[in-house]
Amino acid sequence: MLIEHSTDLILIPCEGPPELVSIKHREPHHGVDSGWTWSALKKDAVLKDLYEAWVASERQVTVAFASNAGLSGPAKALWAAHRGVDAAALQKVASRLSKEFKISENEARVFLSILHFPKSPLPRRNEITDVGVRKVEAYLAALGKRAWFAESCYRALVARICAASTDLPDSRGSRSPISGATVRERVAKEEQYRLEGRYISAEELRYLLVSEYERMQAEAAPLTTRTGTVLIRPLGDLDPVIDLGVHVPMRVEGWTELPAYVARTADLDLDQALTAGGFVLIEGNSAAGKSRTGYEGLLRNVKDAGWKTVAVPSSGAVLRDLILTGHDFNNTVVWLDDIEQYVGHGGLDSGIVRTLLSYSNLTILATVRSRAMAELLGASREGLNNSGIRKIFSGAAKISLGRSLGVEERAHAADLREDPRIAAALDKAGEAGFAEYLAAGPAAVERWRNGKHGENEVGAALVSAAVDFRRAGYMAPVPKTWLTATYRHYLETRTHRRTSDAAIYEGFIWASVMVEGASSCLEPVADGERYEVFDYLVDYAQSQRRDGDMEALVKVDDIPDAVWHELADRISLDDPQFMSCVSISAESRHPGLAYAFKNSMRSGQIPTGYFADPERLFNFARSCIAINFCIACKCASLGVDLGILIRNSLESILAFHDSPGEIPDLRQITCLEIFEQFANEGELEASDTMVRNVVDEIPLNSLRKLATVLQREGRVDTAQLWINFIDTRQLTEGLQLPLPGMEK
Repeated sequence: MLIEHSTDLILIPCEGPPELVSIKHREPHHGVDSGWTWSALKKDAVLKDLYEAWVASERQVTVAFASNAGLSGPAKALWAAHRGVDAAALQKVASRLSKEFKISENEARVFLSILHFPKSPLPRRNEITDVGVRKVEAYLAALGKRAWFAESCYRALVARICAASTDLPDSRGSRSPISGATVRERVAKEEQYRLEGRYISAEELRYLLVSEYERMQAEAAPLTTRTGTVLIRPLGDLDPVIDLGVHVPMRVEGWTELPAYVARTADLDLDQALTAGGFVLIEGNSAAGKSRTGYEGLLRNVKDAGWKTVAVPSSGAVLRDLILTGHDFNNTVVWLDDIEQYVGHGGLDSGIVRTLLSYSNLTILATVRSRAMAELLGASREGLNNSGIRKIFSGAAKISLGRSLGVEERAHAADLREDPRIAAALDKAGEAGFAEYLAAGPAAVERWRNGKHGENEVGAALVSAAVDFRRAGYMAPVPKTWLTATYRHYLETRTHRRTSDAAIYEGFIWASVMVEGASSCLEPVADGERYEVFDYLVDYAQSQRRDGDMEALVKVDDIPDAVWHELADRISLDDPQFMSCVSISAESRHPGLAYAFKNSMRSGQIPTGYFADPERLFNFARSCIAINFCIACKCASLGVDLGILIRNSLESILAFHDSPGEIPDLRQITCLEIFEQFANEGELEASDTMVRNVVDEIPLNSLRKLATVLQREGRVDTAQLWINFIDTRQLTEGLQLPLPGMEK
């Protein structure tokens, strides 16, 4: 092959005459008809240039025209004429060329006989690389080589052709100056040199493709455990958090290991899929526990399955390269956490999956977020179209993992309540989901800290204000106006003086961004007019120890004045959160709200039946539990009817008892905590207490149901205390029965 400007290239076969080839692209923007019409051929001098080149070669060559567009309109006659199958077309075209080139019709006929057109058009510009890579893949496959480096080989080929077809000044060339005894000899040598520089032999191209393949394969060889780009170890040598991507759990003093695994209903299907081998895909929402579930599945089945190692590549490209090194994948688990990160150009495709599954006793275990899976299937990625992506997952055994625990799963978790992290997730996860609460909590704290340290100080201040409103007893979503009125008190003076409305707007957006794809620090509700703070942040703030005080937990004495003043000015007596804020205000450095409430009680401004509202009593008790304050004592100090609180709470629990398939809501969990506090603080042991006086009036059957629910929810120790109380009371009441024959 010889690269030549006027004809683009010259093909020189081993036998027969050379062929001059003209290559021209024609894109749709050229006109309404993107094909080659007679006028287009004439305008670009396509046939005229080929004719003149043929004549200049003394008619010792053939010529060809290649394009991405076909012949169009009357010009289609050229196709029939050059093949010689249509005498009428040949006569018509020869006559036309005779007039255009000013040559005889016989000369035109001879030209047409050596003019060739490819059977199929060339690819368009945006298709050239794909077609070229596929053809190189076919060539490599014919040599018994895999097609992993086809693109690199193709690009090396293009670079060689570009170098041959580009003239460089002598100052930029690598050759030494041409010299000769005479000017004539020098010119001849110069022409010969240029000709040789433009010539590429087929043998050279074949060698180029093979050598580029071998070079890429050699570069891939060092990608082993030495480089850190892939881990290949026995399962027992891998750290589930550091190596496999299991989320860092909540931080609780004295509990540093991973929480005990809560068995999932999907475990049975997962075990069956893993023992069967092949491609196993765990799908679920962000932070739903996919990685932990997969890891525990491997632990349960590693002995029976006979896996020797787990391979954890850092990317799809690394996995591809590892295959090329000849690594033995027999008896291996390939771990692909967040598989969407491995899919794409140069990474995971259906060919990689098929190659891996050809090994003996190999299992691919992958996880994917539900949203990421939808995005993968809904749109193409670089190097893969939608069909190619679907082929990757077509043979996978799919395991779906729910966001929240089901009834059976919750029962398993309840048995593990001794771990305070599991207990907190059971009671406070709410809409977040059990695993999400455990996993996203630490990440949310980290984001809050980063915001305070400069990432977004205004956003972090808004979060701090929302946390403190919750700690002050406002258990509902906080009005946006309250947050914007108080956030400045969490900023340095020099910062809040320069804060603009735009910064506040951006701060709310920053605070509402999902962390770990799960919970956000603030969750906008009511069309953004109120914000709910992530419970984990409240727990974290409440559990931080004072400087120099290693025993007492920070309660509420560090809540800024502005929060209490805003509450006193804004909260109404009818707000369901009012009594909750009052109860905590009484324990703070700002008891004004509590004093105002007591004055209203004394003056008769509090309406009759105010404490009969179950929602108000529920929030009141919830606030007492949040600051670990005795509910009975708080009722006495504020004049709240403890009897109504106990009866309403028990009624909520009994309703839950009669619905065994249900999962307790936040109200029912709080009610259980109320009775847990009564039992653990010895209220049942004394014969004359405020709690005991009310409980003694409750039927034993209702108390037995209470104990059953406590036990079912994993509060075993508390349930036993209530069972002891029931047995003692039953025995006492039995002793008080009149003996037979002594009835009056």
